[in-house]
Amino acid sequence: MLWLCLHLPQLPLSALGSPHAGSAVVDQRGSQRWLITDTPDCAAGTPLSRAQSLYPDLKVQVRRPGAEQETLRSLAYWIYRFGQPVTAEIQDLAEPGRRPRALLWVEIGNSLALFGGLDVLRDRLCNELKELGHAAQIGIAPTRAGAALLACMGHTDPITDTEALSACLANLPLSSLHWPGDVLHSLSGVGFRRLGDLFAVPRDAFSKRFGTQYRLELDRLIGHAPEPCDTLAPPESFRRRFELSAEIEDVERLQFPLKRLCTELQAYLRTRDRGLRGVTLAVMHAGARETRIHAQFVDPHREAKRIFDALHERLERDGLPLPARDLVLMAEDFAEASVPQNDFFDARAGQAQAWSAAIERIRGRLGEDKVWMPQAVEDHRPERAMRRAAALPAKQIPAFSGPLRPSLLCAEPWTMPPPALPAGTAFERIESGWWDGDDQRRDYTILDINGGRAWVYREVGSDKWYLHGWFS
Repeated sequence: MLWLCLHLPQLPLSALGSPHAGSAVVDQRGSQRWLITDTPDCAAGTPLSRAQSLYPDLKVQVRRPGAEQETLRSLAYWIYRFGQPVTAEIQDLAEPGRRPRALLWVEIGNSLALFGGLDVLRDRLCNELKELGHAAQIGIAPTRAGAALLACMGHTDPITDTEALSACLANLPLSSLHWPGDVLHSLSGVGFRRLGDLFAVPRDAFSKRFGTQYRLELDRLIGHAPEPCDTLAPPESFRRRFELSAEIEDVERLQFPLKRLCTELQAYLRTRDRGLRGVTLAVMHAGARETRIHAQFVDPHREAKRIFDALHERLERDGLPLPARDLVLMAEDFAEASVPQNDFFDARAGQAQAWSAAIERIRGRLGEDKVWMPQAVEDHRPERAMRRAAALPAKQIPAFSGPLRPSLLCAEPWTMPPPALPAGTAFERIESGWWDGDDQRRDYTILDINGGRAWVYREVGSDKWYLHGWFS
């Protein structure tokens, strides 16, 4: 097996959705508080009191472990498209001055040929991770524990066999292990400095002195013991909750978290190779109240920008009745995605996508019932031959195969004097409606009137003539 591990040192900050890169996240145990994310001025592990004394303008936020778990789980669903199994864990020693390790693994050994090699897969994964708004250190090794340790230590060169892994890890300092401080202190107290020193100690002697748990962890590092784990896979429906750091009344301040949610939904759709037909955003308020906003799309797609535009237009149009506390994005209406091919010589697919996006934007601004298109129905009577229907993508608009019809139909037929008919004038007879009390028996034809093409008719058995429509 070949494991790729992502170490996300800034996950506590990105999980809060803070657009301020200079902010720091603070953890607390009892009366002790310390930074668990890096800033340009302070390193993680710095006591908060010291950081604030050195940098009084430092912005800090309180850690929210639940938000970290939600974000890591969402990333696990995204990375599933690069291989499987997938597993994730936040290792937290709960010791003052220690930062948690947010780790995400994917087994990539069986995916290398599909992606065209390790370098291509890694580059593609890094680019998509950047689109999602996260930064990570990557480690690649034949064991999960080894890949995680390489990632945490910033060792970016992939290692593909256990012998090379053992040799590489042997040179790492004891402090690279995410073990309790008292255990590391005991090990250093008897002269151990590097992992190679620990590997050289007989198993039984090490277990007797320091415990079987830590000997097992050493064995897992170098592939001498199995590594059980709970695997993750994308669910059939998408549901992602984003906890806001404070109540928000201004719709514009929801843009950043909403974009993050839409980007995560796009990643989910790519992983499942599905297109989105409809999405719902629940804006949560105090007192368990919520405002639901639904957007239906003209055609199935998986573009974060279209999802964001549709929801944001509706938010701007309707506003917030109450301050927002959380956002919940939900989707379960999926279909085959309409993904245009990148054909330099054929822009029709791209034009169809632009048409769909334009309809959705207008619908979001004006309302669902304000944007519609005429749709033919099974009724020959002109007044009843069309109905209002939801706008469809251009490629799905059905072609009309019947007799020619005018583009403009009068609301009520206009009476007109009998026209002078050219010789050989052809008529189309329409007889229908006897069953519902609106019986129509008419002979229609097309005439030139004042330079325009008019659709006129006379009632069968009568000399009364009517103007019913105009052709463009």
